[in-house]
Amino acid sequence: MKRTIILMGVAALVATGCDNGEGGPARQIIATRGVLPAVIVKKGPPIDGTLKSAIWQKCPPLVLGQCQSEEIGELKTFARVLFDPTHLYVAWECLEADTAGMKADAAERDDDAWNDDSVEIFISGDPRVGSFHFAVNSRGVLQDWKLDPYGDEDLPWNSTAVVKSSIETNKRWIVTMSVPLKELGAYVGENQTWPMNLNRTKPLGASAWTESSWSAEGRSKYGDESGWGKIVGARIRRRADGVTRTAQAPKQ
Repeated sequence: MKRTIILMGVAALVATGCDNGEGGPARQIIATRGVLPAVIVKKGPPIDGTLKSAIWQKCPPLVLGQCQSEEIGELKTFARVLFDPTHLYVAWECLEADTAGMKADAAERDDDAWNDDSVEIFISGDPRVGSFHFAVNSRGVLQDWKLDPYGDEDLPWNSTAVVKSSIETNKRWIVTMSVPLKELGAYVGENQTWPMNLNRTKPLGASAWTESSWSAEGRSKYGDESGWGKIVGARIRRRADGVTRTAQAPKQ
């Protein structure tokens, strides 16, 4: 993907309640554009293409903004990101007045979903392992990549991510996704920082797009890790059915 963008952001402060993942008292979460304190829950929400589960509300809505200004722009988009003991959960809510006119050509796994009306996440539990890129179109078609620390793609790689989408006619479309933490380079440890960016793309023609990003400090393209935001304070516990890998925390 070679789309060039400039990501400039304005902080959007939103607070909500969040449990501590162990049934303890709720703590306040304040998310700015490009920085999210890790939202840890006991059990993630169902992946059903909706935001009906109250669990999603434990994360404040992450506002995606116009890439080339500090304005929100025409692509009104909100995302939510959660951790439970074994999985990462992501939801995108994309407001759309013309759902019938959306481009949705990708029909099968690993078709070019990024070239449609689509949402994306770039994320890494450990940049020394590499990074992971997921794109989903409005039909719920998933395209995923693993990139090594030098940015080279592992072409045969496929995650076991679960994705579901839904469309509300001329109102919005929603994507929900879960992916095992152990497939994202995760390792056991406290107070981790995970690089992450969230994006939405709306095609305007053969080689033009309207684009938005959660990150406030992007540089040249979605996949440029130097411009991603970050999740801070992630806690990954050892579990036989989850993450067992151990590593020293990378230098910041």
